[in-house]
Amino acid sequence: MVHLPEEGIVFAGDVFFHRCTPIGWEGSTDRWIAALARIEGLGPEHVVPGHGPVCGVDGVRGMREYLEYVQREATAHHAAGRSVLDACARIELGPYAQWNEPFRLAANVHRVYRECEGAPWTDAGDAAQVMADVRAYKHVLNH
Repeated sequence: MVHLPEEGIVFAGDVFFHRCTPIGWEGSTDRWIAALARIEGLGPEHVVPGHGPVCGVDGVRGMREYLEYVQREATAHHAAGRSVLDACARIELGPYAQWNEPFRLAANVHRVYRECEGAPWTDAGDAAQVMADVRAYKHVLNH
């Protein structure tokens, strides 16, 4: 991330996706949320995301709220013993359904499930299973 305070610009890179469903393979959802909150706190006029169009801090807030929502919902579904795909089917995307690639929700739910199970932040999970679930959820959304 690069902050140019005099210009009112933050180059966020892949920390921030605007109007595009984020996908995180490694790291911590909590820390990702904190990084987005930090960008918000800088109060830039313009934020250059890693994906999607340039925007203001409102776009960053939207992604932070998406991650908080997915984390809250996925944690509850994990506690209820639901599969990732069952959780995805039950999570109401609301305004986030209009973002590019909403099927990435499956990867984000996988990530939260790994966190619930105590996996280290470096654990990207079983990539083949994650992608199989992403593909299956994409099929559900398209039909």
